[in-house]
Amino acid sequence: MPPLPLQQIQTHMDAQAWPQAWQLCQAQLQKNPDHGPLLTLAGEILIRTSHFKEAAALLQRALQQLPDSSTVYHLLGRVMLLLQEPVIAGRILHEGLSKDPEHAPLREALADLQSAQQTWSDAIRNYQLLLSTQPENPDLHRKLADALREHKDFHTAEIHYQQALALNDQSAASWHGLGQLELARQNGALAEQHFLKGRKFSNHPAAFDNSIGLARLEDGRVNEAIAAFKQGLEAEPHAAFIQINLANALRASGDFAATQALFEEGVAHHPEHPFFLTGLAQMVRQSDPHSELIQRMEQMVQHPDMVEQERIAMLYTLGRALDQSHAYDRAFTAYQQANRRRYQSQGLTDLHINIDLIARIRTLFNRPQATLVPNHSDGVVPLFIVGMFRSGSTLIEQILGSHPQVATTGERPHIANLLHQMPQRLGTTVVFPDCFSALKPDQAQPMAQEYLDALRSSCDAPNDPTITHITDKLLFNFLYLGVIAALFPHARIIHSVRDPRDTCLSIYFQNFTRGQRFMQSLEETAHYYRAYADLMRLWHRVLPMPIHDVVYEKMVEDPASEVKKLLEFVGLPWDDACMNHHQNRRSVQTASSQQVREPIYQHAKQRWKNYEKHLHGLQQILTEPQSPTLPNHPAAS
Repeated sequence: MPPLPLQQIQTHMDAQAWPQAWQLCQAQLQKNPDHGPLLTLAGEILIRTSHFKEAAALLQRALQQLPDSSTVYHLLGRVMLLLQEPVIAGRILHEGLSKDPEHAPLREALADLQSAQQTWSDAIRNYQLLLSTQPENPDLHRKLADALREHKDFHTAEIHYQQALALNDQSAASWHGLGQLELARQNGALAEQHFLKGRKFSNHPAAFDNSIGLARLEDGRVNEAIAAFKQGLEAEPHAAFIQINLANALRASGDFAATQALFEEGVAHHPEHPFFLTGLAQMVRQSDPHSELIQRMEQMVQHPDMVEQERIAMLYTLGRALDQSHAYDRAFTAYQQANRRRYQSQGLTDLHINIDLIARIRTLFNRPQATLVPNHSDGVVPLFIVGMFRSGSTLIEQILGSHPQVATTGERPHIANLLHQMPQRLGTTVVFPDCFSALKPDQAQPMAQEYLDALRSSCDAPNDPTITHITDKLLFNFLYLGVIAALFPHARIIHSVRDPRDTCLSIYFQNFTRGQRFMQSLEETAHYYRAYADLMRLWHRVLPMPIHDVVYEKMVEDPASEVKKLLEFVGLPWDDACMNHHQNRRSVQTASSQQVREPIYQHAKQRWKNYEKHLHGLQQILTEPQSPTLPNHPAAS
């Protein structure tokens, strides 16, 4: 019998001449149907030509003939991944590695599977093992960096992205990953730079246009983000992920008609795409608990093949629609399912970490602190809006931002970034808050100026000479008011306060893109609320500057009086525009983006009463001794 033309088949494959390779392979298989190497080549050809089911069948036959072939295990594992059979793929790859632990393609395929399954620790370990023998492999550095980024090890991730780019500075994937890292750090400007570099080397520029749009959104440049998304859609008109991001940007800009139209178009063209249906449901207020939209969502969330994060997002939206239509028990069930699923998927709670941080801050700042920086009475006045999520802070920012002398920055981590860098500035490994006592005035001055420069450059009117005040609405800055008082004695602190029951319930009902893990539990949120309230009482007592409490319920009952007090506190003259804040065209990217473009309404007051029978645990925690009643706010009893 003449030898099989395996080398000739391989030559065709190397030249990517798939029809010729398959024709030759098929002819030989008719004569030798159980030839292991031939079956292996045939399986690889079918993978390359996207005939995955046929490839799997041939590779299973190949494995029967070559039970110790690492190559067959690798190819079969890959094709099972392509067939969306991750459990089978994992079993095959593990079995192959047990026979040949040094086979790099097998280990890389397993690490890729673990990344896809978000088992980051396992993926990181396998990528590190691969790099120990392939330190000059840029793709492995990039894949490891991706996993480290998702694992929140940003520092080590950056090192490996830089190593990947040092080995191949034309890798679109590495530039994109580095941009994603800066997005995770909330550094939109630097993320955009990386995306722009990667775009030059990409065969799919629309994906980079989408990421550029997200980077611009991160920095509050909504109109520029819209332009980037539209550019991406010019290249890929039916790219659903870009359409969704464009719709969200249009919503942030206040163009609700265009937003709704885009979601309606998406539902028409992609009826099974959950984010289009979710987006449309968020735009259309529901009055009928049995509406077609609600029924479609109720059916879709039951689908067993739905991606879990998409299911969670839709459950939040379903809860909102049922709440609007006064079906409160059904609404609570939907919210409860959303939170339980997210709680189970995100790992251990971080409640104790957050409460421990508050306790350390209270211990270290339990007496008045010295001012470290002179009063910048002739400079821009920072307006720090602090408090808990869902307490009315976006309304406060929109009212202030309607004043012609006020610019807004939204939620920017400028203060947190300064404190993260503080140990390095001080030459110590001791982190905040413990390192703060070592800060000297000559070190504090440049920190304060750096913040003021960042505040000015990131606001929505950076070059307007008439601006005298700029808001910073990162609510968790309530943790850092001791630092703020020391660095910015000319600042004004505005504390957003709402009934604790409504605040905690509204947090539980909100699908935050960024948030703490404890927020998926009403009881844990209540415990955190108590710790937050204790800290705010301390700040009221020890800070050398006043704190102005804006009570949400008072604002909606008597807005004219409360707005007048607010403007007087920050040192601004009355302006009628502040009473017409809903006409302000500035972008709003928080969960309240639609609400703040309406006149002040009262239907969110005492919302908790609609759900009272579900809130026994929450109320018990909030009303225990040392209740979290805040200054100038009625008790939660």
